[in-house]
Amino acid sequence: GQFKNGLISTSFLRNMEDDFNVLRRAGVKAVIRFSYTDKSTPPYGDARPDIVLKHVRQLKPVLMANSDVILVLQAGFIGAWGEWYYTDYYSVSPGNISKKNWADRRQLVDSLLASIPADRMVQVRTPQYKIKLLNMQAYVPVKPSQAYTGLPIARIAHHNDCFVAGPSDMGTYVDSTIEKPYLAKDSKYTIVGGETCQKSAQSTGSNSLKELRRFHWTFLNQDYNQSVIAEWRVQGYFSEIQKKLGYRFRMLDANLPDQSRPGGELNLKLTLINDGWANPTNPRNFEIILKNKKDGKEYYLKYQNDIRFWPIGDTIHLHIQAGLPLNMEKGDYDFFLNLPDGDTKLNTRPEYSIKMANIGMWDSITGYNSLEHILNVDSTNKINAYYGGNYFKEKNHIQSTPVKIIINGNADDWYTIPIKYSTTGQRAKILKVFNT
Repeated sequence: GQFKNGLISTSFLRNMEDDFNVLRRAGVKAVIRFSYTDKSTPPYGDARPDIVLKHVRQLKPVLMANSDVILVLQAGFIGAWGEWYYTDYYSVSPGNISKKNWADRRQLVDSLLASIPADRMVQVRTPQYKIKLLNMQAYVPVKPSQAYTGLPIARIAHHNDCFVAGPSDMGTYVDSTIEKPYLAKDSKYTIVGGETCQKSAQSTGSNSLKELRRFHWTFLNQDYNQSVIAEWRVQGYFSEIQKKLGYRFRMLDANLPDQSRPGGELNLKLTLINDGWANPTNPRNFEIILKNKKDGKEYYLKYQNDIRFWPIGDTIHLHIQAGLPLNMEKGDYDFFLNLPDGDTKLNTRPEYSIKMANIGMWDSITGYNSLEHILNVDSTNKINAYYGGNYFKEKNHIQSTPVKIIINGNADDWYTIPIKYSTTGQRAKILKVFNT
């Protein structure tokens, strides 16, 4: 709350940048929330709406620049812990919210949605909040045709910070008979996560598992509440919860060709299943990789199929028809599946690629999943020519290479910087050198 009466300091914003860089180096993403206070007795100590909006404007460049490592932004800012309840300015009294309060809350969320890319979501604390913020008269979940379009209904999601704490999850639900069926549908295309806050009759491992599945949970705070987490461990549910949070893709079958030729067709049939409770909610690519066993040269096919719409808990059937380039070298090629991050800053980082649940598929160096199959490419192979528009392309790589940089005629220390190289053996090219 040190900035609740003025602007955020430059040093604080700079420290935030440093924190995001630490996340990026560590290969992780974060759930972000801002709050001014953790006080639940008045005066609560949060900031006036005009100050909050100034802070959001200050934060926007930092959030935009680091959205690659932001899993989701929670609305925050208002009240104790940023949970929108115990607040000096955004309600008349706890739970008593006026039209002016709703207008202020709506203005904050609109500002937050504009402060992160359109492919990122903002979580609010209760299902009712989303309905009120959108001025909707009924609990209508986001439709598949609206999902991931950038519309507010597609971008406002839910976090539950008193999961299974009682019949209403400590006020999370006003009328669970309406709101739970609504959230079960809305959460299929919006990200859900949060934490437990106390033991209750509802917090048993079996019921928690059922509720986590029903609302497509992606993340859960493992540190709180420890008594609930301990109960799950004792009852034998914790390991399954760890496995099923978010997505968990598993290969069931792969029907792959043994041979083709330059300019020839390639038909692939893959059957997968998502054993997890949710799909990815941020952009994600899907590629088939062919890697030459002799020289490591790679070709990739970007499959135009948004995995965020794939079924959950049911078989996923993919039939891919493509062609090989006319100038593709003959030889034996290994098949790989690659599901890299959708952000260009991270899409060559194996830590951000999806690891299939099958044992033995994962290559931690490349982030590829081996399909354990070899394709022979030779002009003598009797394969039909391909006449479509879906060709494999040669893959250029980004790798970090130590180089010595000469500054003002003096040889400085060794730096690891991104180098782009072509697998055809052409001279490497330095993309960018940052003068820090």
